[in-house]
Amino acid sequence: MRKLRLLVTANCNRACPMCCNKGFDLAALPVCTSFNGFDGFDEIILTGGEPFVELETLLEVIQRANVESTAPIFVYTAWTNPGHLLGVLRFVDGITLTLHCQADVAPLVRFNAMLKAYPELHGRSLRLNVFDGIKLPEDLDLGPWQVKPMSWMQDCPLPRQRNFHALESSVAARRTRVERATVSA
Repeated sequence: MRKLRLLVTANCNRACPMCCNKGFDLAALPVCTSFNGFDGFDEIILTGGEPFVELETLLEVIQRANVESTAPIFVYTAWTNPGHLLGVLRFVDGITLTLHCQADVAPLVRFNAMLKAYPELHGRSLRLNVFDGIKLPEDLDLGPWQVKPMSWMQDCPLPRQRNFHALESSVAARRTRVERATVSA
């Protein structure tokens, strides 16, 4: 199976101390200079950083992928805004949502309740990664979710897929932030 794992942005709204991206040179990823080339893949995974911090870019990539490919599209995220998740889920085949802290649970509960009002979204792939120490309500119906317990790992490996690429704009933004940090240091 040929999978395209596309870094939509290196930007992230979190500062996870053991983030996998910290130990990996995202600027060294092969760069997609355009949205062309989605055809030929069996699966398209949109990731980050946090893809939802660049919502306009994420939606543009999803739109282009839907036009240029019949491959299923999945978004990997830790974004817990229920309205944003619901809006994007309408245009993709699934979401992998990772809960990083206890504060992420309440938005998940709201998102889960909202999903019930949209039968056209039933059947989408919903994967939920839950880090150690996070308590989910006992009465939360996780029926539509595939739940996976997670633990923080020191030097966690990123997938070693041959087709892990970054959008040109995500690499440029990352380089600019690194250059600014170097100048101010």
